[in-house]
Amino acid sequence: MQEDTWVSSDIALLADYMSVLGNANRLAILQNLRRGEIQVKVLAKTLGIGQSALSQHLAILRESNFVDTRRVSQSVFYSIRTDVITGALAQVGELLALDNDEEPAAAQRAL
Repeated sequence: MQEDTWVSSDIALLADYMSVLGNANRLAILQNLRRGEIQVKVLAKTLGIGQSALSQHLAILRESNFVDTRRVSQSVFYSIRTDVITGALAQVGELLALDNDEEPAAAQRAL
């Protein structure tokens, strides 16, 4: 998208994505899923998150299409949608007109 084509609904959607990614538990979930598909029970044990809290975080990630699910009998497996996440992050970069040629020191100071 070019800068003059951004509308408030685009910006609101990106803000929602950033809100989803702005939670430490959800980032930990995604970080674990990058290794491959994981069963919910295993993910809960690995992260030390209660089943109820994990279910809430996974529901938010599902609503944003950041994860996929697969059911096998009684078990639910989750996998990461890196295409959706990297696409959302790229759009944020476009929105803010971030330049990849920016000096690393300047980028680090911004954090």
